Amino acid sequence: MTKVLAERNLPVEFTDFLIAEDNEKTLERIKTFEKKYKKAIEDAVNEKLKGKHRQQVADNLPMSVSQSKTALCKQFMTIKLKDNRRN
Repeated sequence: MTKVLAERNLPVEFTDFLIAEDNEKTLERIKTFEKKYKKAIEDAVNEKLKGKHRQQVADNLPMSVSQSKTALCKQFMTIKLKDNRRN
């Protein structure tokens, strides 16, 4: 499982949240998570880039990645909680 996440450049820390009843459902969860994860990072980076000069962006890039990860974790947990309530 962690190998699949690593191959897709996804954080392996989410392994426990993505495991399902069988491999097929687990892979479905990984694919869904991958789409939402990459979209959330893209949105956060785009928001950070709005109206900034290139050098300002380069100076702040490591922080924007960190903030993106934090925002994504919060968003994922919210989605996971909603998903658990439906089941």
